[in-house]
Amino acid sequence: MMSQMDYWLKDQQARGVDIDAAKAKLKKLDIHVPLWLYRDTGTRFGRVHQEDSATADNIFEVAAALHKITGCLSSIVAGGAVAPEDVARTKARAEANGLKVSTVHGSYTTSEGLYYGSLTNATSAIRKEFTEYMLKQIEAMRVYGAKYLSIWLPDGTNFPGQGNFIDRKKWLIECLQEAYDHLDPDMIMLLEYKFFEPAFYHTDISDWGTACALCRRLGPQAKVIMDFGHHAQGTNVEHILANLIDENMLGALHVNASKYGDDDLIAGAHQPYRLFLIFLELVLAERYSGFDMADIALTVDQCLTMEKKMPGTIMTVENVQIAYAKALLVNLDKLKELQMKNDVVGAAMTLKDAFECDVRPLLRMVRAESGLPVDPFAAVAGL
Repeated sequence: MMSQMDYWLKDQQARGVDIDAAKAKLKKLDIHVPLWLYRDTGTRFGRVHQEDSATADNIFEVAAALHKITGCLSSIVAGGAVAPEDVARTKARAEANGLKVSTVHGSYTTSEGLYYGSLTNATSAIRKEFTEYMLKQIEAMRVYGAKYLSIWLPDGTNFPGQGNFIDRKKWLIECLQEAYDHLDPDMIMLLEYKFFEPAFYHTDISDWGTACALCRRLGPQAKVIMDFGHHAQGTNVEHILANLIDENMLGALHVNASKYGDDDLIAGAHQPYRLFLIFLELVLAERYSGFDMADIALTVDQCLTMEKKMPGTIMTVENVQIAYAKALLVNLDKLKELQMKNDVVGAAMTLKDAFECDVRPLLRMVRAESGLPVDPFAAVAGL
């Protein structure tokens, strides 16, 4: 007698899906996580404490426990501490817990950088200070064996006339170029764009076009970070993603969800279909463009305030895995055929058929085959 799982597999095979290939892709999924995701966070109104928040003493153990449950969270993003003793301590603690620092992400939001610009500040001494800070981050990358230098700048203006756009652009390029020229051959500089906030008149790296132009000026080791929440409402994020991949400019994806602005909510919490469409573009690019997801840093960029840290992280991972699994169930040959026939409804329904599949049985199968807890929520509740 066939089990429910047997019927599910038979149905997917009838739809032309290679389940073994889908499982192999899911097992390779690597999600990068900033250590501060596990710490107490807050908003401009105050700091929020969660009872399961990590402390400085146990944060690596928390990260390791969540990786042990999910199997995909070993790559961590280290903050901007660049003192040699801090870097050595972070490296040792990460390695002792089976983790690896993949990315160094500095902070440019000191009082000088936040108010009047860091790499675009009219005061050359401040620009030099932040440039030297980037060079120290690169030294930290060498110690960690990290691949990515992640840069998001708060730089911008609030009033017309406050700054000269082109002067600021030139200063920015000069500073970035100096840091870029110090990269090792296997390092990647990542530039993140955001269309507003904390600046409200203009932002120096405001959109994907600006970020691409800067990266092209710097060289082939400069790539773009696309953060899901860094766009105006209604922006077709998956279209931007497709173009960044096609231009060989995508270096990282920062996953989250947004309702109004850069909300940094749990990925897939509000618009699961959009998350599915984003992962579909990654699947399409791997199929047709020689793109490899392993070449980008798929990174969680969220602020868990109302949610407890551990189950919130598990929910994030599961939402990402579900979206990716559904994208892998799309019959790409059928989709291409319908597109070439201008069968609008047929193509749309092909996506809908995959999106409406319950892929949780597939994820349970992948976890069991990988020696992971089949129910990660139950596993994290037992910690």
